[in-house]
Amino acid sequence: MKKNNIIRTIKRFEARSMHGQLPVIWKTANMDIVTDINNKKYIDFTSGICVTNAGHSNPEICRALFEEVTGGLMHSYTFYNKPRADFLEHLIKNTPDFIEKAFLVSSGTEATECALKLMKLYGRETRKDIIMSFNGAMHGRTLGSEFLKGKERWIGTWFPEIIHLPFPDSKDKFYPDVEWWLVSNIPYRKICGIMIETYQGWSARFYPKKYIQDLVMWCRKHKILVCFDEIQGGMGRTGKLFNYMHYDVEPDLICVGKGFSSSLPLAGVLGKKWILDGPETGSMSSTHSANPLCCAVGLANFKEIQRILPSVSAKGKLLHKELKKIFPNFEINGKGLLAGIITPTEEYATKVCYKAMKKGLLLIKTGLNSIKIAPPLCITKENLLKGLNILKESK
Repeated sequence: MKKNNIIRTIKRFEARSMHGQLPVIWKTANMDIVTDINNKKYIDFTSGICVTNAGHSNPEICRALFEEVTGGLMHSYTFYNKPRADFLEHLIKNTPDFIEKAFLVSSGTEATECALKLMKLYGRETRKDIIMSFNGAMHGRTLGSEFLKGKERWIGTWFPEIIHLPFPDSKDKFYPDVEWWLVSNIPYRKICGIMIETYQGWSARFYPKKYIQDLVMWCRKHKILVCFDEIQGGMGRTGKLFNYMHYDVEPDLICVGKGFSSSLPLAGVLGKKWILDGPETGSMSSTHSANPLCCAVGLANFKEIQRILPSVSAKGKLLHKELKKIFPNFEINGKGLLAGIITPTEEYATKVCYKAMKKGLLLIKTGLNSIKIAPPLCITKENLLKGLNILKESK
């Protein structure tokens, strides 16, 4: 089937909300290179939108998947299986000490919903019912996740138990004092938890470090649970295993997804035992949660991220150094192998993405006045520089 026929077929039979990315029909992908159905190769600066952190078709992940697929077990619901035990043990033993247990699910937005439920259960016990989040955040596409955004007009009836804070841009030196603003503007004695995206998804803007530190300290003072959304920023993307580490704070919970497997649908909520064990036995589960295929892949991926992670900071410094040369008058955000280029208009950003695509580079088209860059963490220095040269030619 030819390219135009494939696109036409998908648009005919699939909901249009799924569409909008660059018109490249992927055939194969290997580490940092994507090949389309016409065998044209592209340097990938997307990681499938921050998913394939360990690289497309990473050999170790493929080996683990093949062994599990051919081993005779592909699904077990919540019945026990060995890959689940192996993955959970390695995960908990190789993450920060506050992570004592995990709840595994299939997608980032499902992890968000589970974190909301855990915070609300805590709130029920403490007679608190409000959750805070930030305007403009991206936590997923299910209804609870959409409520956290604070900007969707289509929702209609608003959810009164979610309060949205203004995003304090790290480049703004005059953001309000955290405690003063919170005490002055919200019923803080009724807050049970806060969900914090570790950077603003569309722009890669970080919070001011002191702001987050003051906010977490204030939450501790008022016994408010702190959950960081690491779905995009985690698993080595910004040069640390989890992005919250850049703020030198410790949360109660984190949500993970995307790069948590670098391939199959796998996500989760990680955190303190007393919170994760809050729901009664059998009251919080998921049909495909912790299935053996995803757990085998999750373990292989985690080990690969551990191996690759030491090289991310150096490549990230090179990426940001070159971007500042290419776009000297644009705002460049991000850390490690994550960058957000703020452009004058959405049209300009889209134009650059299409030009780069034609020259053999895939960028993340956000649909806003920004271009995001998030290559696989295993990208070679040669391909990183080649991709940046294409970007320079496409601006």
